[in-house]
Amino acid sequence: MRINEAGKTNPWIYQKKEVISAFSFIKNSSFDGVLSGYYLGNLIPFFTGKKVYLGHFHQTPDFNTRYLKMSKFYQGKLKNWEAKKFLEENKIGLIVYSDEEKSFGKINRYSFLKKIFSNETIEIFSF
Repeated sequence: MRINEAGKTNPWIYQKKEVISAFSFIKNSSFDGVLSGYYLGNLIPFFTGKKVYLGHFHQTPDFNTRYLKMSKFYQGKLKNWEAKKFLEENKIGLIVYSDEEKSFGKINRYSFLKKIFSNETIEIFSF
C-alpha cells in the first residue's frame, strides 16, 4: 500500500512537515491529554505517546457523546467557565487547532487559552 501511495499526498500515510513539527512539540510537552478533531486524534497517540480525548471510533469510549462535546468546544458554544471545566475534568492540557478543528468554528472566544505553538498549519493552545 505504501508503494502504491508513493508520490501521492494521502494524509493517512504521509504527513506534512508542519504536522510532524506539531507532533514533536506535543511529544516533548509536559502535558498528556490532547483535544483535537477525529483525524489528528487518530494519529497523535502513535506519533507522540500522548492520550487523546477523541480517537478512533472503536477505541474511544462513548465516542458519539465525546464527538458532540468536542464539536461544541471548537464551535465556541461553551461559556468560558464551561469550556475550562470541560478541559479540566477530562485532563486535557493541549488543544490542537488545525484545518479540521477550524472547520467547526473559532475557539478564540475562550479568553483563558494561550497559544503555545504555531506554524503555517497548526496552532496549539493550553491554559
